[in-house]
Amino acid sequence: MKKGMVFVYGIFMFLLAGCAQDSVVDVSGKTDGEFRVYQTLCMAVDTGDGFYYSDNEGFLKYFDYQAKKESLVCNKPNCRHDSWSESMPQEERCDAYVWTSRGFVTGGKLYLLEEGFWEDGAGTKLRIVESDLDRTGQREIQTLDGGMVTDFAVKDKILYVSVGQSEMMEMEGGGWQNSAKCRNKLYRVDLAEGLAEVLVEKEGFNSDIGIMGAEGDMLYLDFNYFEKEFDGTNFEEAKLHQEYYAYSLETKSMAKILQGKSLLPGTGTAITDGKFYGCMASGGKTAEEQNTSDLKKIDLDTGEEELIAHAKNLHMMESCALYEKTGEMGGFVYDFGQGKEIAASAMKLDNLYPYCQAGDYLYAALYDEKSQKYVTGFLALESLAEGEGGFISVGN
Repeated sequence: MKKGMVFVYGIFMFLLAGCAQDSVVDVSGKTDGEFRVYQTLCMAVDTGDGFYYSDNEGFLKYFDYQAKKESLVCNKPNCRHDSWSESMPQEERCDAYVWTSRGFVTGGKLYLLEEGFWEDGAGTKLRIVESDLDRTGQREIQTLDGGMVTDFAVKDKILYVSVGQSEMMEMEGGGWQNSAKCRNKLYRVDLAEGLAEVLVEKEGFNSDIGIMGAEGDMLYLDFNYFEKEFDGTNFEEAKLHQEYYAYSLETKSMAKILQGKSLLPGTGTAITDGKFYGCMASGGKTAEEQNTSDLKKIDLDTGEEELIAHAKNLHMMESCALYEKTGEMGGFVYDFGQGKEIAASAMKLDNLYPYCQAGDYLYAALYDEKSQKYVTGFLALESLAEGEGGFISVGN
C-alpha cells in the first residue's frame, strides 16, 4: 500500500459520460484546528483557496480555484526554471523544482517533505522545509532519520509522519545495499519549535506504519509486515500480517482495533465522525465476484459493521468513495459526511485517473479521444456525472 511495502496505490480507470441527477457531496474545507490526513504518493495540497501539485517534470504548480488558472511557484528573478541536483549552489536552484517531495500547508506556511540520503550513503533522511506560500523564505525545520514516507497527518503546527529505514548492508566492493528488514517510526514534529519525538516504533520485513485516519486526539494506524523477506513471488511463504491500532495522543497509549479484519492494500481509508470506511476482499469464488471488493463502514466505538456496496473500480477520496456495481448502469458516489450513497446512472467510470481530492474538485488525468493522450486537470465533485464539460485542463 505504501512505499515501505511492495504494494503501491492502485490507479483506477474512470471516464465520465452523459448527464445525470445533481450529486450533493459534502466537501467543506477543513481549518488549521482540524486534522488533515495525506495518503497520496504525490504532491497534493488543498489550501481552501487553491491547490499545490507537482507536474510530470517535478515542478510545483498552484491552481487557483476562483480564477481557474495555474501558476509556477517560483518568484526568483531571472530563474530559468530548470531541474537541479544536490551539487548545484542554493542560489541557482529553481524554487519550484520539488521533484518527488510532498507537502502541506498550515499556519500560513508551506512545508515540503524532502527525501534524500545521508552524506555517507548509509540510509535515508527526511528534510522538513518551511517557506512562505510562494516558496520564498525557506528554512529547514528538522531532519529525520528515515525516508520511505507513507502517510502523514497535520493539525495546527504539529506534524505526524511515518517513515521507514531499511537495514543497510555494506557491500564487499564498497557502498551500501538495502535489505528487506525495515525499522518504522511514527514521529510527532512540533513545527514551531523544530522538535521531533518518536511515538511508535516497529520493525519487520517489507514493513510499514500507515495513518488510516485521525479525529479528536486519536490517530488510527495500520502496521503491515511479512514474517520473511517478500521477493515478489513468495507471498504465501512470506506470510503477510496486518495489524490496526488506535493511538491516543493524550495518553500516548495504543490499543488494537478491527481485529480479524483484513483491508485490501492500496485502496485507501477514511474516518469520519467515528466511522471507519475501508475496502475488504469480497471472498467471491467466480471471476466476476473476485473483481469486486466490499466497501464497508465500521463504527469504531461499537464495532457495528455495515456493507455499503460490492464495488468495482473503487477509488477512495477524502470525503467520498467512487465506484461501480456489477449489473447496474453508471456509477455511484458514497458521501462519508452524509453517510449515504448517491446514484449517477449516466456516469461511466472508465479512462479517468483521479489522483486525489482537491477541495471541491478531483485532481485527475482524463483520456482525450481526439489526441489519444491523457490530459491533467480538475473536475468539480458536484458535477461528477455531467461529463467532460466540467473538466478544467492544466499544464498540457
